[in-house]
Amino acid sequence: MSHRRTLPAFILALIFLIGVVPCRATAAPDTATSWTHVTVVATDGARHADVSLAWALGGYLLELTGSDGTVTTLAPLQVRAVLAFDGRDIIDEVGAACPAEDIDFQLLGEGSRVPFVFGAMIDTGIGGAVGNAEDGGSVTPVGLAGVRIAASERVHLRVGVRRLQQVEGTEASGVNVEAHATDLLVTVGARLKHPRENDNYSYLEGGLVWTHFDETFDEAGARAAEAGAAGPGFTVQGGAVLPLGPRLGVDISGLLMLRPSLIAGNDHSLHAGMNVALTFRTGGTSR
Repeated sequence: MSHRRTLPAFILALIFLIGVVPCRATAAPDTATSWTHVTVVATDGARHADVSLAWALGGYLLELTGSDGTVTTLAPLQVRAVLAFDGRDIIDEVGAACPAEDIDFQLLGEGSRVPFVFGAMIDTGIGGAVGNAEDGGSVTPVGLAGVRIAASERVHLRVGVRRLQQVEGTEASGVNVEAHATDLLVTVGARLKHPRENDNYSYLEGGLVWTHFDETFDEAGARAAEAGAAGPGFTVQGGAVLPLGPRLGVDISGLLMLRPSLIAGNDHSLHAGMNVALTFRTGGTSR
């Protein structure tokens, strides 16, 4: 009796495995990867009517195939709208189906952003610096300005100026001495990620600094005769420029500097700091 009741249940289960499960396994994915009979409107006003549309180059280009077999490729930045056969704009649907996996923002549609690129970028801002003062390193304010010039999509040259009051401890008398200093920096920077992978500019820079002191001191803390001395040093800086708009951004960075010493006879002074600057960029592609 129990055997007869089990057999129909087994048959029903077998039918489910043979029929239902394969159907679910072979069902089409929720997100389309290509679209037919669409009209693509480019940013220059050109209309590509009744084409098949698909992502190409791993998700960084759109490929349009006409009814005659003609193939046209467009960058996402060149596409203003994608119209379905019924007139609906499906640009968000196409953007969401982008197969590129190494980007952290959408290339097409609502919420899409433009890769951060520039020809020249001016920055001006403030910061705080800590040196090797006897009191453990109090923070002194810094004013700064500079300009970055793009050498390639991932390399730039920066020339900058910093103005601060350097504080340094003397070994002989155990007191702090301080004087205003002006730094001229010349650095080479590298972008940490490819422009197509994010919409900010994270970077690492390194180079030379030339420091001029308004006055210098001897080991006892007395003003030295060679007031206004200058000398070279080295600096490394890392940070990121975050976009605030098509041209504006904010640069948040930290630096470590081996700079000339205020005290005659000393070689160099270790110096660390944090900076916040407003940036304005020109050139490149922005919107």
